Amino acid sequence: QSSSRSVSQVVKQATPTVTFTGAPASASFSSQFTVSASTNASTTPTITASGVCTISVTTVTITSGVGTCNLLASWAADTNYVAATATQSTSAQPALVTVTVPDTTVPYDGSQHAVTPTFSAAVSSYAVTYTGISPTVYATSSTAPTEPGSYSAVATVIDVNYAGSGGGTLTISQKDPALVLALLTGMPEPSSYGTLVYFELTTTNSPCPTGQVQFFVDGDSTPSATVALTSTTCTKPVEFSTATLMPGPHTVSAVYGGDTYYLAQTSAPVSHKVVADATTVTLATSAMTVFVGDAVTLTATVTPSTSIDGTATTPSGTVQFYDGTTLLGENPLSSKTAMFTISSLSAGSHSMTATFVSANGDFSGNSSPVNVETVDKITPTIT
Repeated sequence: QSSSRSVSQVVKQATPTVTFTGAPASASFSSQFTVSASTNASTTPTITASGVCTISVTTVTITSGVGTCNLLASWAADTNYVAATATQSTSAQPALVTVTVPDTTVPYDGSQHAVTPTFSAAVSSYAVTYTGISPTVYATSSTAPTEPGSYSAVATVIDVNYAGSGGGTLTISQKDPALVLALLTGMPEPSSYGTLVYFELTTTNSPCPTGQVQFFVDGDSTPSATVALTSTTCTKPVEFSTATLMPGPHTVSAVYGGDTYYLAQTSAPVSHKVVADATTVTLATSAMTVFVGDAVTLTATVTPSTSIDGTATTPSGTVQFYDGTTLLGENPLSSKTAMFTISSLSAGSHSMTATFVSANGDFSGNSSPVNVETVDKITPTIT
């Protein structure tokens, strides 16, 4: 009779099949991604994060812009399978941000002018460099410029968590020279021909404009005066004077040519009127009493009533000689005098006068009368 035998067999736990996926090769700061872990075992995985990331359930958040995010999935053993693990890693990268550098224009004031960029995220720090745009010469520098010109301004993020750059144009414009032209205080309005008329031009003074300023009268294309400006000129007004304005209304303006710091500019015109200068006409006679038929020479001397500047012209024109209201004749003025000789005066008293007639209207005037009396008649010669 046969009998059966019992056999004892040990069954070992198997190695489970696990999958752990979802982590990209790289991810930017503050970005998120989802991972998944699965197995053929009955246990639930535990996922942990280390390095530059955190995990909440299966959602991973990158916490830096540099470093490595390490992920570990762990399964405990169960009846049929041993414990198991799986790993993934992701390289952290800075997040790209938008950098906006506004085009900026400011007037020159001698101080540095920096641009103020804006960012699409809260970056911790940034750097700005400036480079001159031709013809402005300015080597690339982190120092904000002060001189007038055009500059390329580039802002670059300096932050481990962010990356980005952007550029704009900084323009430092030339300054307004603030020209103010005026008639010198105390000058008569109107003034007489030949009198020096002074005009004063004031400018801004920080710094003093350099270059030159030209003064123009009545819109003439040729300047009446050109004055060179220096670094100290603006400590007092720039002066322009003239004594050659003809009688009539006039306008004077100043034109500044500009320099490195200041714009070219034309002042508002200043009006001024000039009137003819009066003259003193002195009449002298070669004799106060003559016979009928004798020659009498009248001499008129014409001088300005007021002292005139050496640049002004002296009176020019003619002198008319009168006997009462009767015009005797007219002769040109030469070296301030004009002469007229007459031998046809009738017997009696004669009131002689001389009137100066200006050639161009810059002077005027009459003489005081001079009395000439012819008392004797000529005895005729009888043959």
